[in-house]
Amino acid sequence: MAQNGLELTPYWHLSPPDAKDIPVGVCVIQCDASHKKGIHGTGVLIKFKDKEFSLRGRSGRSKGPVQAELIAIKNGFIELKKAMNTRAITQVLIYSDNSCACDLINRVMTPHLKHIIETTQEIQEIISQHEHNGIKVHVQYTRARNQKRVDRRAAREREEAEKKVDSNKQKRIERISSANERSKSVHIIARNGTYYASSTNGGPLFKVCIDPPSCECAHWQNKYSGKPPYVLARASPCLHICALANYLGADILEIFDKQINRVN
Repeated sequence: MAQNGLELTPYWHLSPPDAKDIPVGVCVIQCDASHKKGIHGTGVLIKFKDKEFSLRGRSGRSKGPVQAELIAIKNGFIELKKAMNTRAITQVLIYSDNSCACDLINRVMTPHLKHIIETTQEIQEIISQHEHNGIKVHVQYTRARNQKRVDRRAAREREEAEKKVDSNKQKRIERISSANERSKSVHIIARNGTYYASSTNGGPLFKVCIDPPSCECAHWQNKYSGKPPYVLARASPCLHICALANYLGADILEIFDKQINRVN
């Protein structure tokens, strides 16, 4: 049975073949992803004739499970490049248990979301490069039950990434809590609805605000003033902002909630 120039044994359309059944010159790649709250893990298994490579895993950020599955397929090509250094191949068969990802790559479906369009096009360009070099590529859907090994690897990669995110979150909370404790040495002065901060031992006055957070001190000005949104998304409060939050009865951790809970 031929598909996109590939001669496939009929049962290969149902499940990936074992390494012993793969003809010389053919590479089989199984790809899967596990996605949750913007974090994904991917698993990739590469097989040649009588040779099965160890499972490879990666983690990263994605906007939904479909993009995560597309990234898993893209990672499959990355691992293929490493594995084929000493092997001459003419055909590549890629398996995914996400029918949407397969249909997008095979142009059965048309992507509409920007991130899906970009990721799909990246994969299609990689396939075009392989086919230009005489390597036929076919992306094949298979049921999830045939992907259990790569699925477990993908889930493990995601879980490890989640642990790292949680650890970083806790570090941010500790850093802000420490600044909040040290802000007790800061004195707040209110003038006509505007707030100023200075050391209890005297010194310059800094105009300070918590909505949105800003301060005239050197720390805030050098790190965050006039910076683009992606920099402000990673901001941490200075002592003066912490002191004003306490003065107004606000929770500094709530004010910087988005910065604390970011995933990167």
